[in-house]
Amino acid sequence: MASRLHGRGRPSQPARHRWGRATSGAASFEPLVVHGLLQTEDYAHALAETLNPSLSDAEVDRQVRIRMERQERVFAEDPPEVWVVLDEAVLRRQIGGRAVMAKQLDHLLRLPKRVLVQVVPFAGGGYPGTLGALTLFEFAEEVHTPVGYVESQAGNLYLEREDDLARANLAMNHIAAAALSKQESRELIASVARQLSEQ
Repeated sequence: MASRLHGRGRPSQPARHRWGRATSGAASFEPLVVHGLLQTEDYAHALAETLNPSLSDAEVDRQVRIRMERQERVFAEDPPEVWVVLDEAVLRRQIGGRAVMAKQLDHLLRLPKRVLVQVVPFAGGGYPGTLGALTLFEFAEEVHTPVGYVESQAGNLYLEREDDLARANLAMNHIAAAALSKQESRELIASVARQLSEQ
């Protein structure tokens, strides 16, 4: 999914927090965990518990419920195109244990047709994705120009300046070039899922 590299203004609250209703598509790279839109409920629950051990059970449940509701909104009628590139480490890291992870990988193989998942294999060596996660949002022209989004321990950053978007788009292009094809990615995901089930 190509990105138009022009930024102006700041996206509205609905665009940022209910982006499934506002965007025409999104391209995302995740080096460590499954993207939130693609997580199963069990995986999301296990991840929420480990990301912030100080959360109460009720707070964890609330976070998971919000995530699941967001998925429902995004993948409702007329969903946007979603392209997610994962590092192979995402497949190998057993969030929640083998059973939860096997179910999560199976879920990645059963996503809607408008969701493309690719994997960057360990064998590919170094690539720009080692710098961290990145998401590029596409909006209808009358709504907003593209926005980049980076989440880190230091906080969340929105990229809207033209030079920032150009750099982010270039990084995403290089990440995509390092990834396996759609079919090769599916085969790798299926292979890791089988390994988990057989252990």
